[in-house]
Amino acid sequence: MVNFKGKKDLNLFIILGILVSGLVISDNYLSKKFNFALLIETYQKGTGSYLRPYISEREQIRELREFIKKHPHTPEVINKYIKLGKIFEKIESRRYVYWTYQSAIRAEGDNPEIIKIYLLLIELVKDKKRTLFKVYKDVTERFPDDKCLVNVYREYAQMLEKRKQKEEALKFYEIAAKYASRKEQLNILKKSTTAYLASGDNQKALEVYNKILKNFPDMNGKHIIDVSLLKAHILFSLKKYNKAIDVCNKALASATLEKDKKRILEQMTLKMQWLIPKGPLSQSNVETSLPHGSLNISDIRHLKTQFLVSSWDVIGPFPNPVEQSERRGLDIIYPPEKEPFDFKAKYRGVNNKSCEWFSVGGYGDYAHFVNLDLFFDPNEHVIAYAHTYLESSKSQDCVLSIGSDDGIKIWLNGKEVLRRLIKRAVHPNQDKIFVHLIKGINEILVKVEDDVGEWGFYFEVKDKNEERLKDIQYQRLIE
Repeated sequence: MVNFKGKKDLNLFIILGILVSGLVISDNYLSKKFNFALLIETYQKGTGSYLRPYISEREQIRELREFIKKHPHTPEVINKYIKLGKIFEKIESRRYVYWTYQSAIRAEGDNPEIIKIYLLLIELVKDKKRTLFKVYKDVTERFPDDKCLVNVYREYAQMLEKRKQKEEALKFYEIAAKYASRKEQLNILKKSTTAYLASGDNQKALEVYNKILKNFPDMNGKHIIDVSLLKAHILFSLKKYNKAIDVCNKALASATLEKDKKRILEQMTLKMQWLIPKGPLSQSNVETSLPHGSLNISDIRHLKTQFLVSSWDVIGPFPNPVEQSERRGLDIIYPPEKEPFDFKAKYRGVNNKSCEWFSVGGYGDYAHFVNLDLFFDPNEHVIAYAHTYLESSKSQDCVLSIGSDDGIKIWLNGKEVLRRLIKRAVHPNQDKIFVHLIKGINEILVKVEDDVGEWGFYFEVKDKNEERLKDIQYQRLIE
């Protein structure tokens, strides 16, 4: 029994007890987390209360530990680590499996067989995205180009792409494509084009599309057409019209289904509508406007009869300032939206330059794409307006089906019916608005803002059942 001479001695004893307890707890924690070998040693000293789940396997664990200590940096030692991990897995101790594999990686990082450990570790943590990303980063730094890791490179590239690390993602997409099966290689190449386009590198995306068409001529017909149209889309955006039309014509020649042929012709018509001169559609004026006279005029005439002709007056560009990483132009009230429409009006736009209304239009479908990139310079970080009138033969409810790149506002008869501040690639039918048309003339004003890249909008009018609305027509105030 301890005799205390005073309160001071008692306090010292209590402090000493706390320190000893802290050291025991700390040692216990570190032992568990970082060094499974200490478990064996602690058990041998007779204080193995937390080792009880492993008693039936203790001899195996001890033997494996001894082997690992005596035979470092050998192919066999990796197998021992794996076996040790399997023992902990068997007794459902995921934590010890994890730290066993991590111990192997720390001790045997230069061992070429360590890839086996990495693959097991990846499988162990596949449901832990943050940890998985760290493991992917580690293994790809140690093994930047190994065919055993093709799936790792592909999945790591996808994670990098989601984290907006485009250049790194593309690097690992390319490595993965080298070793993947033919089918998987095609999928990887397609994903890489998405990353290139998202990063604004259209030229690199074009190179990948060329590689796909060259190396995979036996692709499913639909896939060939999809890739061809995507390639043509980029060529049109780069104003390489000759090459874009050639690509579409080759796709048209390879198409066997009528629906695929129509899809290609529609794409060609939409993209080239601004190149076709105004006036009656004829073979001669198409041939003088488009390279090689490559369009089949009878097909386009057939398409035109099924499309409405939409016409717009446009004006711009106006500034689209950025404050605190937010584009503000969509909510800045420029003169075209606060003054009555006046085709002869002139305003000050980007860089204080004068801008005025001018008419655009051509042969497009009733959801035709108004490509603002073609009409304005500069055409990034800017705003433009488009104006038209919609004549309805009766008072009726309808649906406006809209697509835009990027944000958009729409007014119908002076009332704002849509506001979307968004960054996106343009497609038809991205937004749908239920509105009411009055009998006679309805005024439409569209405001479209752009960050970078493609700029424009789709505008389609349907009935309340979302079928084509036939008893309307577009017209500009001044022809």
